[in-house]
Amino acid sequence: RLLALGFPDQAGAFVAPLAQGEAERTRKLIRAEIALMQDRPRQAELEVLGETGQDILEIIARVRSLSGEHSVAQEIYTELNAEEDAQRQAFLDGNWTALQRSSDPVIAAVADRQTAPASTENVEVQQVLARNSAMIEDSQSMRAEIEALLSGTALPDGSEQ
Repeated sequence: RLLALGFPDQAGAFVAPLAQGEAERTRKLIRAEIALMQDRPRQAELEVLGETGQDILEIIARVRSLSGEHSVAQEIYTELNAEEDAQRQAFLDGNWTALQRSSDPVIAAVADRQTAPASTENVEVQQVLARNSAMIEDSQSMRAEIEALLSGTALPDGSEQ
């Protein structure tokens, strides 16, 4: 209850002593949850080391996600049949190919757009923009050169520009 209410430090006091069997496994899970709430993912992983089960895999997936290992987390969530969590990890990893198989048509459409080759229209627009940028740079350098020439040129009345 203390964990659910957001008091991981106080909850830790109740699960610190060692127990035997299933009680110890439960305590390990709670200690792992406490570590996750305190943003200590590696400690959470250490707490469940040597344990097996879907609840352990879920904790490890969360650890991997918090550690930035989104592709590993995605694989674990896929194994756990947690499609929404797997898709979130694929998105964070930029794995558009995996998202193309999404049952959500919006996500699949976004993934298709991300993996589609650039259209010739986009290439043409990019070429025009690159050419215009080069022309602007040329005009700026030409303006600087003309200003430099004019600054040292004498006017017909004998004054300098």
